[in-house]
Amino acid sequence: MKNSEYELARKVLNLANQIIINRNSHLKELSLTAAQADSLFFIHAHSGCSISDLKEYLHISHQTARGIVMRLEEKGFIALCVSKSDGRYKTISLTDAGIEIVKRMKQNGTHTGYQLLKGMTVQEQQQFSELTSRALKNISREASHEK
Repeated sequence: MKNSEYELARKVLNLANQIIINRNSHLKELSLTAAQADSLFFIHAHSGCSISDLKEYLHISHQTARGIVMRLEEKGFIALCVSKSDGRYKTISLTDAGIEIVKRMKQNGTHTGYQLLKGMTVQEQQQFSELTSRALKNISREASHEK
């Protein structure tokens, strides 16, 4: 049984690595880094957020978040505005180009998800999703107990 558990863990790792390879390939085509893509998705979901909000979400330093924001602004994907409620900080929102790039990233993600589930019945897809969620929860729980 231990050998099959090891093999399963290797398959899951290989699957994760292949998903990352696909993601990086799609992002490279869009001239984005993974951190920039994650930031755009966050900003899309939290329009009017601040650099501090982004920093907390990505678990990075303020300087790193600021750098990401500056690069996304240079690319024309986001706009910074002085906050109406507190003039000491700026809010971040997507531009039309930013909204378009998020749509393209979602289409790429949908394509990867489609490829992942291709050949599975609807029931198998649901079962795969449930089992993947349970496994992630199990491994996350294990990692939090080790700290």
